[in-house]
Amino acid sequence: MWHTLLALWLMTPSAMVEGGERAGPPPLPRMTIWVAPGGDDANDGLSRGHALASPHAARDRIRELKKKNGGELPGPVDVLLVNGLYRLESTFELTPEDSGAPDRPIRYESTRPEPGPGTGPETGLAAHWPVLSGGEAVGPWRPDSVGAGAGKVYVWVAEVPPALRAEKPARAIRELWVDGKRRTRARLPDSGYLKIEGVPAAPAGAPWNVGFASLRFAEADAGLWPIVEPGAELVGFTRWIDDHLVVKGVDLAQRTVEFERRSMFLFGPGDLYHLEGSLKFLSSPGEWFADGERIWYVPMESERMGPKEAFVPRLSTLVRLAGRPEAGELVHDVKFEGLTLAHSRWWFEDAGEIKTAPEPLGFPQAAAGVPGAICAVGAERIEFRGCMIMHTGGYGIELGRGCRDNVIARCGITDLGAGGVKIGEMGIRELAAEKTGGNTVEDCRITDGGWAWRQAVGVWIGQSESNRVAHNLIRDFGYTGISIGWTWGYGPATAGGNIVEFNEVAFIGQREGEAEPVLGDMAGIYTLGAQPGTVIRNNWFHDIAGRSIAWGIYFDEGSAGIIAENNIVVRTTHGGFHQHYGRDNIVRNNLFALGRDAQVWKTRREEHRCFTFERNIVVYDGGPGSELFKGDWGGNDTVVARNVYWRRGGPVEFPGGETLEARRGRGVDVGSVIGDPGWREDEPLRLGDAEALGAIGFMRIDMGGVGPRPGPHVDY
Repeated sequence: MWHTLLALWLMTPSAMVEGGERAGPPPLPRMTIWVAPGGDDANDGLSRGHALASPHAARDRIRELKKKNGGELPGPVDVLLVNGLYRLESTFELTPEDSGAPDRPIRYESTRPEPGPGTGPETGLAAHWPVLSGGEAVGPWRPDSVGAGAGKVYVWVAEVPPALRAEKPARAIRELWVDGKRRTRARLPDSGYLKIEGVPAAPAGAPWNVGFASLRFAEADAGLWPIVEPGAELVGFTRWIDDHLVVKGVDLAQRTVEFERRSMFLFGPGDLYHLEGSLKFLSSPGEWFADGERIWYVPMESERMGPKEAFVPRLSTLVRLAGRPEAGELVHDVKFEGLTLAHSRWWFEDAGEIKTAPEPLGFPQAAAGVPGAICAVGAERIEFRGCMIMHTGGYGIELGRGCRDNVIARCGITDLGAGGVKIGEMGIRELAAEKTGGNTVEDCRITDGGWAWRQAVGVWIGQSESNRVAHNLIRDFGYTGISIGWTWGYGPATAGGNIVEFNEVAFIGQREGEAEPVLGDMAGIYTLGAQPGTVIRNNWFHDIAGRSIAWGIYFDEGSAGIIAENNIVVRTTHGGFHQHYGRDNIVRNNLFALGRDAQVWKTRREEHRCFTFERNIVVYDGGPGSELFKGDWGGNDTVVARNVYWRRGGPVEFPGGETLEARRGRGVDVGSVIGDPGWREDEPLRLGDAEALGAIGFMRIDMGGVGPRPGPHVDY
């Protein structure tokens, strides 16, 4: 059959013009392979009526065709997935032999907009789309109860799916999705957080970055601890990380708890935590608990008759692009369009490497070691367009070692255990073929992350250059919206030339509706190390909150050679802009408004030019504790000039009570003015025709294209 197909595929008539002359090269023949939930991998896949059952089988058919044609494709290949649910028995992996070519790409795409079985609006699985699931369906459910007396809770109980029970030792189930919604692992307290009193085992002067295997809980919270038993998990928050610690024992009299491992950092008084992962914590609708055999679930009011659809994850990687860049063998010219990828898991046992106790198990920043549900190594000219990546235990998409010129466009990346997109690595590669860069993330909605790892980032770029992040909506993450660079200080760094433009980055550090932030030292956009050619422009950063410190634009340790221009930054807890230390950065023609504690913050005095701050608008309230400039502004390491300052409800106050005239006299704020720029909070992207703007040469900021542009997008 496949010999016949190849012959038919190659028998494409030459294009002719009137008179019999050639009009040019004929179009390449296009082939279609059908895949459907009700198909059979023994079929030929040449029609919908003879569809295959899995994308794996379609990949294998393409391999056979290439082999019979001398290793090349005669023309483009479209793998059409009929809408419905596909349970992935194993990771869908593509190697270099599964590549297309620039003029003969391979597309794995949806047959939208046909209705299909197994999906619907109530499931959250992108209704009527092909859904590639790494999960296992849970059910049937039976009614039961846990507890006794006033503490009795009515639940539904189901067996752990056989595929997960068969694993020895069984991996813990950490996610459950019911009717398309992530449900809460049994938690104490049901909402909000408890407070750490201190760490008695830590000697005076103990370094902040060395943790301990114990802590003392506050007396106000002691009444909750009698039900806490060994095996429960304490999720603690300190500085900019979250820590996950398994309880070894509790001393109620001393109010101390001992863990199986030490924490990543030293907890401080007042740091927040909650407990999870115990059947005794099961109390509120939407909560669940699982052991190696059963799953208990407290139904929502609408689920009194039991869950309609429930999934737990089985695969840690849904799609793997496994190139060999060190050998020059890449996966290339493959496109994924209109697909939903859902239900991935990730915890340390999935990596196959567990550190010996009591060494800490965690990450010092950004959960950068957590992989994506889609993982790529050695990938080039790969596209994800109009896809939905959701319900993950880790990051959504990861473009790792040796990934270049790939595109993620018009995708929805949401409900994430960690962050949205990872590009590059933490280390610097010596071999050019193994370096990552030139990738694009555009017109995407990247939202609702950090459910397992609060410290994760919407878009994380490590040691990677010349990427473009544009026209995205990034919101509802617990730590930072966009992070670029992975070099602390002025050492070697390879994150230059990145362009970040026309993004809306919002509700970072504190999701909309949450009572309080739990982490600090974060930003709408955060940078590290030398980045010549990196430009941050025409972005809208708003509602950025941190427990300790949080800014809109944050140039951290060694940030150098970066331009931030034409951005609007509104409502931050600690300031619109902050530079810790760095060199030769430019901050110009931005609007910074309504920082709670400060507007512009500079931490360290240096012997070189730190940054230039010019032609900016700064608007703040007259409330107590709100400062215009904060930090160390002494010395001559910063240029501040031609800015507009305006305080709503009071006079503008400069550090030390200095007047604007006095500042000008010593060469600071030359050309700056105090005046109302015409900005209003109810129209944050519009500036009035104020005289003050012309006085400093302020250029109108184009926010017309901020966020995803009009066009087809996934809906969720």
